[in-house]
Amino acid sequence: MEIIKTQKGRDMLVLDGFSFLREKKGVNGKLIWKCSEHKDSKCVARCQTIDGALVKSIAVHNHVPDEAKIAARKTITDIKQRAATTQEASHQIVATTSAGVTAAVACQLPSVRGIKRTIRRVRQEQQRPLPTKDNLQDLIIPNAWSFCS
Repeated sequence: MEIIKTQKGRDMLVLDGFSFLREKKGVNGKLIWKCSEHKDSKCVARCQTIDGALVKSIAVHNHVPDEAKIAARKTITDIKQRAATTQEASHQIVATTSAGVTAAVACQLPSVRGIKRTIRRVRQEQQRPLPTKDNLQDLIIPNAWSFCS
């Protein structure tokens, strides 16, 4: 059992080759997870964890586990993390992460062009400047921008 990140940064529980998305939070650290194939395959499998420990698994899955899809998500998360923390060139990040990937996982990954775009996006988000003015009184607009002709 491990927790990985989705494309949008949400937590995803991986258990026995199946992936679960957090459905709701309960009391005392209890989390209820639903199968990530809930919408596509109408899978009704659920599980419950308390403080990171599996407590209960409800129902059985109506689909096969997809190890390649989970490994691809881990690879993309690794690429994003390396893009954020290193200054390696994007083609070098792609080459080193894809070197240890099986053919089944490579089929689940986006194109090289898409991966490089993801790397650029992650790096641009880190360099986005924060607003510097707290209120309108501190805002200074240059004269060239303040009058209409």
